[in-house]
Amino acid sequence: MSKELLEVTNKAKKKSSDLNGVINEMERSIVEQQSKIDKIKKDAIDLQGFLSIKSTEAELDKMDKTVNSIINDGEDGLISINFNLDPAIENLALNTNSFGHVTVEIKPFLSKSIEEISLDLQKTINTQVKQTEGCCLLDNGKSVFSDFLKDRLTVISENGELDFQIPIKSSLHGLAAIDSQTIAISPGGSAPHVINIVDIKDKSIMKTIPVNSEVDGMVYREDNLFYCARGDGIQKTNLTNGVTATILQCNLGQFANIANFKDKLYVTDRDEHTVTCCNIKGTILWTFQDTKVLQRPWGITVDKDGNIYVVDWKDKLVVLSTDGKRYKQLLSAKDGLKSPTTVFYHKSTNQLLVANEKNTALLYKLV
Repeated sequence: MSKELLEVTNKAKKKSSDLNGVINEMERSIVEQQSKIDKIKKDAIDLQGFLSIKSTEAELDKMDKTVNSIINDGEDGLISINFNLDPAIENLALNTNSFGHVTVEIKPFLSKSIEEISLDLQKTINTQVKQTEGCCLLDNGKSVFSDFLKDRLTVISENGELDFQIPIKSSLHGLAAIDSQTIAISPGGSAPHVINIVDIKDKSIMKTIPVNSEVDGMVYREDNLFYCARGDGIQKTNLTNGVTATILQCNLGQFANIANFKDKLYVTDRDEHTVTCCNIKGTILWTFQDTKVLQRPWGITVDKDGNIYVVDWKDKLVVLSTDGKRYKQLLSAKDGLKSPTTVFYHKSTNQLLVANEKNTALLYKLV
């Protein structure tokens, strides 16, 4: 046990030392940039100053991204080393091979409560979609929207221009990002119903998965798609073997949406004015219902801290606490919301994409 503990401790110390090295290097760079700024203020002519400032700005932006990457990726944090005692030791069993084992748990440095959350508008996007039901952000900065009325997937480039569109033979509802170039699209319309798996890079349908009903919101987790099946409640389908199972049998209204955080699922029901939290086994943990706060809850997403963002078709964006007991309104009609239907959080960039039903979407940075 002592040998195992020493090994784990040395690994943790090395990781901490590597992180301190990065921070020290950044500190030296910041001092250097400050010195440059002071020199620019004192000696540089306008053109020289401008060029130097742009160089300094790029360096600081690079450091900012490095810091955010360290904080957001969840790989670093407060290290907790625990010892789990083998129950057999209590009986002094002769065949016990060890007294126990050491585990390491990494807890994130920072976790924002809803009271601390604010949004910084990055840009307004012309989606060119008349009825948006699903959206997502890709790692390359492109945004993707489902076009319910014209049966197609619309992809907007990072600069806000129309990139391309992919026709799909069904009314499109929810989107689920599987990886940086693969999107799952839930089906509407008449039978037969199939979930389409689309390769954005090749602009082609890679795979179709038959399902028993119309599907609204959808989310991807560990090789499974969890989705809102009309009349059949919350279901999941494994992408490898195609096996489908019911998580929670319930009668969801039209355009119900779903989000995931760790082992929890969050579902909106616009007709019942609710947001419901259950675990992936289908046990309901809590339900939020307050028509003064949410009248027509539609799209839903969760940030890296477990805070839940819900768009209300009545021109609101509300964030709920992880336990569903507290709320805070973040956006309203005066911020550009007009019948919003869907919302998506991108963990790597800490960005929130909020899409109105028609033509526009708003991209925010969480601050």
